Amino acid sequence: MSETDVAGELAEIAEVDPVALLGWLRGAGIEWAGTVRCTRVGFGQSNLTYLLTDDADGRWVLRRPPVGTLLASAHDVVREARILSALAPTDVAVPAVLGVCTDELVSPVPLVVMEFVDGVVLDRLPAAQALSPAIRRAVGESMIDTLARIHDVDIEQAGLADLASHTPYAARQLKRWSAQWEKSKTREIPALDELTRRLSASAPEQRETRLVHGDFHIRNVMIDPESGRVRAALDWELSTLGDPLADIGSTLAYWPGGGGG
Repeated sequence: MSETDVAGELAEIAEVDPVALLGWLRGAGIEWAGTVRCTRVGFGQSNLTYLLTDDADGRWVLRRPPVGTLLASAHDVVREARILSALAPTDVAVPAVLGVCTDELVSPVPLVVMEFVDGVVLDRLPAAQALSPAIRRAVGESMIDTLARIHDVDIEQAGLADLASHTPYAARQLKRWSAQWEKSKTREIPALDELTRRLSASAPEQRETRLVHGDFHIRNVMIDPESGRVRAALDWELSTLGDPLADIGSTLAYWPGGGGG
């Protein structure tokens, strides 16, 4: 099979030159056997994620920004790769970054290739129901342990002290998302404007500045189905410096109510 034939399997990756991508992968030291295939994974509305596989069961993950007009500062996969690389020497479980492509001959937008982390993502009810109550409990405990490890990262030592402003997180987030709403809204929602004003007026005092994930919940962790342990925290594009309590809040916002395991 010619390289052009192999590259044809990568045509699903939006806006990418498949032949140029193969060359870039080879230059990044990524070796494959036979045909490289591509499958879109996940159903998030943000950065696009693809699973690359070959004939020898090799697996890699490729991420790129979504197609279309992007809001300023959104969907920065290079920044996400920087965070993952900085966390690699720490005890935070993250996938290893194998390469960052900024060559516009390959893609008009940056691409990041990471190692594949095996496990399950509990993104649907049947996946969670397949786990025993003891494993489900272990998942919850491991998620909190993972959050604690994230918040315990020494941002100076990790080289992330300049990742974002050290000013109060809640005020920054309200300003950021209000601006994003103004740029992307298609109609007026007065109740949302009023909610923003109320939240701004009642934002709690920030007591410490830590690395925060920014979108930590059950669908953004890869789980070991045998132990319930978090094998990797995923989707770091909203990570910043801020109040660790915000991560706990976003985690609980996704957590089902009730006392079930």
